[in-house]
Amino acid sequence: MNAKELLEKYRANQCTEKEQIQVQNWFHQLGLEKQVDLTAADLERAEQQMWAVINQETMPKRIRLWPSIAAAGVVVIGLGIGYLIHQQQGHYKELKVASQDILPGGNKAVLVLGNGQRISLTDAKNGDVASQSGIHITKTEDGKLVYVVRKEDTNSNLFNTIETPAGGQYQVVLPDGSTVMLNTASSLTFPTSFASKNERRVTLKGEAYFEVAKNKNKPFKVITERQEVVVLGTHFNINAYADEDLTLTTLLEGSVQVSKAGKSIKNLVPGEQSALSDHQFTVKTVDLETAVSWQNGRFTFENESVEAVMRQIARWYDIEVIYKGDLSNVKLMGSVSRKKKLSEVLRVLQLSRKVKFKVEGRRVTVMP
Repeated sequence: MNAKELLEKYRANQCTEKEQIQVQNWFHQLGLEKQVDLTAADLERAEQQMWAVINQETMPKRIRLWPSIAAAGVVVIGLGIGYLIHQQQGHYKELKVASQDILPGGNKAVLVLGNGQRISLTDAKNGDVASQSGIHITKTEDGKLVYVVRKEDTNSNLFNTIETPAGGQYQVVLPDGSTVMLNTASSLTFPTSFASKNERRVTLKGEAYFEVAKNKNKPFKVITERQEVVVLGTHFNINAYADEDLTLTTLLEGSVQVSKAGKSIKNLVPGEQSALSDHQFTVKTVDLETAVSWQNGRFTFENESVEAVMRQIARWYDIEVIYKGDLSNVKLMGSVSRKKKLSEVLRVLQLSRKVKFKVEGRRVTVMP
């Protein structure tokens, strides 16, 4: 479907929910919500700005979000942006913010050493952070924690933990060269050396994206409260938050084996996601762009419940969420940058016309 057909469907209220969100999200990202009548010069400037947004927010080739938006966005703006903004303007005004806007999360974490010492990585200067058992721990300029083996102690049995608070995320390069990106309100515990061990075992709480260094002689194991994931070298994501009903393991590259209480499930192949409840595993093919969108700096929701959406937002913005009214049958979809202020993210969700929000300090009330 070309942009003209998409616009005509939108004007006739015949768009699917996904098509509607595709059109609306671009207007929001361009900051044009309050404009109604645009001149020819405005449209030309908007077209240039659209391409700038596309260039800045294009995902890596492996993970690229909402590919159809970029193709349609520029032409849609040229055809009738003023009309569409007019249609949405009233709904935007319904967002009530009673205080200063809330900023998004960022690179924040605490490193807990084997001796119990706690080091704030948020405040630590770039360079060497600590040294133990022949391992130098360094904070890089881009906010990454790197474990560098200078003289490996084969008798070392020390463990470190990196913890991210609500509103924090952090990337760590483990002693074996594996890279882990921790999402907000998560922790990873790992040995400072794998030299004396037959396997590379780490423990995860919360969510993390893994790029595991290959080592066929030492499998890499991720232990969560409900499951164990075994790999040799691969890219995958695990969502194991305690307040979620399911533990989700999503494979992007390579292969992994997921098990519960010693009972193995078949190896996942790229594009598959296992979901573990208290009683059983299920496996399905998923859209990888959506499954790991957080790691690429975005919220992406595909027909998710209001509660599931708000749990993600609450962790990232460190807010309290209160619900008023019946929202049990409401499903939301959309995509927005995690770098936006809270009010901007909530405005995108309000475009669904299914929910409204009231913000008071760090408390957000959700209403139908």
